[in-house]
Amino acid sequence: AELRLPPVAATFSSWIAATHQRVASPEVQGQIPYWTEVASKIRSPFPRTALTESGTVDREFGVSAEVTGRLARIGASVPGAELQHALLATLTRAYREAFAVPEFPVLLEGHGRSDSPGSPDISGTVGWFTSMYPAVLRGAGDGGTPVADVQAVREQLRAIPGGGDDYGVLAYLDHSVPPLVSAVPVAFNYLGAMPSGMELASFAYGDFRSGASRRECAVEFNLFKYGDDLRVSMRVDRAFADSPEVLKLLEAYERNLLALAEGLDGTHAPAVKEPAALPAADREAVLAAYGDDVQHILPLTPTQEGLLYHELMHPGGSDYFGQVVTTLHGSLDLPAFEAAWNIVIAENEMLRTVYGWENLSRPVQIVLGSAGFRIDHRDLTDRADETERRRAVDDLLAADIAAGFDLTAGPLLRVTVVRTGGDEHVFAFSFPHISLDGWSVFRILARTLELYDAGVPEPASIEAAPSFRSYAEWLGNLDLTEARAYWSRYLTDSTPWVLPPEARSSADEDRFSQLDLVLDEEETTLVREFAAGAHCTLSTVLQTALALTLRIVSGADDVIFGVTVSGRSPDVPDVERVVGLLINTLPMRVRMADDEPVDSLMGRIQTDGFGAIEHSGLATTHILESAGPEKGSGAGAGRSRAQFDVLFILENYPLGPEFLTSKNLGIGSFASHERTNYPLTVVAIPGERLTVRFSSMTGVVEPAWVSAFMGLFRTALHQVSSGHRLVTDVDGVDAAALADLLRSSQNAPTVEAEHEDQQRFFADFRGPVFVLDEQARPCPVGVPGHIHVAADSVSDLPVDGEWGQWMAEGETEPGFPSPHRYLYPTGDVGMWTGRDSIKLLD
Repeated sequence: AELRLPPVAATFSSWIAATHQRVASPEVQGQIPYWTEVASKIRSPFPRTALTESGTVDREFGVSAEVTGRLARIGASVPGAELQHALLATLTRAYREAFAVPEFPVLLEGHGRSDSPGSPDISGTVGWFTSMYPAVLRGAGDGGTPVADVQAVREQLRAIPGGGDDYGVLAYLDHSVPPLVSAVPVAFNYLGAMPSGMELASFAYGDFRSGASRRECAVEFNLFKYGDDLRVSMRVDRAFADSPEVLKLLEAYERNLLALAEGLDGTHAPAVKEPAALPAADREAVLAAYGDDVQHILPLTPTQEGLLYHELMHPGGSDYFGQVVTTLHGSLDLPAFEAAWNIVIAENEMLRTVYGWENLSRPVQIVLGSAGFRIDHRDLTDRADETERRRAVDDLLAADIAAGFDLTAGPLLRVTVVRTGGDEHVFAFSFPHISLDGWSVFRILARTLELYDAGVPEPASIEAAPSFRSYAEWLGNLDLTEARAYWSRYLTDSTPWVLPPEARSSADEDRFSQLDLVLDEEETTLVREFAAGAHCTLSTVLQTALALTLRIVSGADDVIFGVTVSGRSPDVPDVERVVGLLINTLPMRVRMADDEPVDSLMGRIQTDGFGAIEHSGLATTHILESAGPEKGSGAGAGRSRAQFDVLFILENYPLGPEFLTSKNLGIGSFASHERTNYPLTVVAIPGERLTVRFSSMTGVVEPAWVSAFMGLFRTALHQVSSGHRLVTDVDGVDAAALADLLRSSQNAPTVEAEHEDQQRFFADFRGPVFVLDEQARPCPVGVPGHIHVAADSVSDLPVDGEWGQWMAEGETEPGFPSPHRYLYPTGDVGMWTGRDSIKLLD
């Protein structure tokens, strides 16, 4: 077969060309005065000589886990500050001390992947995009405290135009500012956390860099977290290594890091920090309600605002109520388990957060100092009958969901442990999604088990996790102008995709329903290997199958469904450890044509997915608003901009259920309650056997339609993964299932009709009935088609007059096995709702 490479967002060469063009833009040219001023302030205490790697020595020191943990909590004293701000601010102070100067000239690095307007999309491009740029930092000046230094350095970094990405363009392409790299005395680079399980290589394997390599700066600082410790490495030219100033620089740096950590023990942090825009009356109302227990007050993120609005509009419902359930095997030390949970709550602000909106100018989230958490423990071992115990557990879990949460009162989490046998416990963790996403849930569970296995540590060893406030502030500071323009272009001329009329339920009972499609290991392997061979993610393959299934059931070549993304931007330091609600739901628009290759369709879906993530800072409602008035006058017209009725979620977490382990407890499989406000939610759960869960409400979506949709999706996924080349080839038709339907057609299936004339006809006619598409091919379950009946002659049908004449004019020979010679159209539209029943739709 011909090898088809997937499309890339932008090539490295196109990025180079765009960079050359960008230098003339007003945005870049407007930075010349800033960089010219920086150049005028660069002063180096070292003589200008040729520097090479072979002429260097390394000096290192380590920072303990306790001190590193305190430094990582800098955001508690300087809102929005992260560990790297603390590291750079203390180095600024050390340099000023060592060289007795008021300013610190330093060379900094950035990832260089600009998302500015007009920049090519290089989210999926491999290349070296790193930017290097000079900065002159002052800290808080003489007399400033270490904490004030961090605040000052953070603000000075934020003032650098374009994050420094355009300095190299001006210096080396435009030559409008001096190339200062070799003039800067010190380079600083914080590498972040070393990935779990990675070990540092030994010099016994060779030099890491060529000795002949040129070095730009006399001194280089490289810092990274290794485990829970911080490693600080200073590489300095041998000619300067033993100078008093350089020795003092390293000593002062270590000393200032320790001094800053000592000042971050909580005694220097203000009791309440809130946005400057929070009115005094709001602040007083919050303090009156919660007293001295208030630690922080901050606004809701746009996604949180949406969930709160839904909660207030539908009080008492179970939408966005989270519950995960599993079985714990082994001797459970309940007091130790509860103590581990309390430590996790102490470490994570979101587990001590409540919400307020009554008598406030806008809703806020309030971080409290305490939570008052206790495990709800039940013992059912006195019930001898296993069925009775199972029923009691189900009743407890249902009651837990029905109880919901009062969002104004903490703790907004519940842990229920039900003993069902000697060493067997059912474990349930419940929470409101306004506080936690799935990623956070499994990080919390992993941390709890880690603490439980280790034994409850002393309070001094509790380390605050990265703050959700840092993410919220980053999100609030985003410039969303380009995001609005992107979504406006993306959704231009789109039509809302709503479930077809036949999917709508007429049932009086409205209950939550979940159907699981569990692929066997062979099917799972086929999907995974196909994704790898097509250079696509598993999510892309599943979204492709979903888009094609929506096309099959609706006949539309332009469909929209929602996709939940993690929202964990690498621009937020330590974002993978942040606990809170970071997810967002983005529209995925898929336009298809019969003759389009499936691999091309997948490439577009993957590229659009990357583009969407790059512009995911906008809330769902704002994305839909940015697209303007909706097109068309169909079912969705006249409503607010839509809307899609189907939501897709891939539960692919770094610490998902498959990674939860304990040396003291066995952990069973997980079940979950995942109810959203979308009519149909499709949740994919990777594992040895891929599970795809279809969740709906029986009062909104017909259960039989959901079951049929699930079957179509399975077949479409198999067809995609089996190499069906064109979109038209993916029809959801399973040969075995279709043969079964043909047999059912010939056995006089039950026909459900609403109109009296239809009811009379099918009461009198007890012969074969078929549901056929426009090409007279049999339709699978769940797909509407034209109703035909089979007979040897029109005279064998219970019709006469004009209707009989019309049916006779439509007489055709079947293109499939049939016990009769001819097919006759009835003029009705219907679909199979099961193996033996057809429902007339029109």
